[in-house]
Amino acid sequence: QHDWNRLEILAQGNRIRVAANGAAILDWRDPKPERDHEAPVGLQLHKNNDPEEVRFKDITITTFPTEDRLVTVKEK
Repeated sequence: QHDWNRLEILAQGNRIRVAANGAAILDWRDPKPERDHEAPVGLQLHKNNDPEEVRFKDITITTFPTEDRLVTVKEK
């Protein structure tokens, strides 16, 4: 709380991988890849009963990354 989180999202075809603060937290494949298509990127905060503010900074979007891995996660 009261600090920035660093998120990395790698979406390739029907596979999505996510890292938060340098730790891999999700590696998911859509079981119906025929649903996948090009679409806009959206950022949101899910509704809560209390008013909240969300901020984003230093957003970088790369198409066709050169590495097939989450670059913020340290390899073991």
